[in-house]
Amino acid sequence: MIDAIKGLLAELPALFSERVQLLALEMKRAGRALAQIMALLVAAAIFAATAWAALWAGVIVLLLRTELSLGVVLLIVLLINLAAAVAALLLIRKLARWLTLPATVRRLTLPPAATPPPTTEPAHESQRT
Repeated sequence: MIDAIKGLLAELPALFSERVQLLALEMKRAGRALAQIMALLVAAAIFAATAWAALWAGVIVLLLRTELSLGVVLLIVLLINLAAAVAALLLIRKLARWLTLPATVRRLTLPPAATPPPTTEPAHESQRT
């Protein structure tokens, strides 16, 4: 029996070694994928910002053709963008509460222990006795 246990203990490193090597390889691949994802996100953000600027340049040109003054046109563009930013911030505020994992916290938190009711006797009187 002792020999069987020793043999099992001797084989344990080999059993875990393959799994650890697989984990290490996957972590390396995941790190590379994350770096590529971040680079692509930056590129996508640049392209999106360029497209957004081009869109508003076109809107400005169209509004200027309606014989509105440049100041009024820029004010319209500013107000539309500010309204979109406020809407996005309100949505972020609404979604942010889910970051606290409320259902998990509720499920994993023990209910508070019952506290004894407070005494009606003032503290200075209870100290005299």
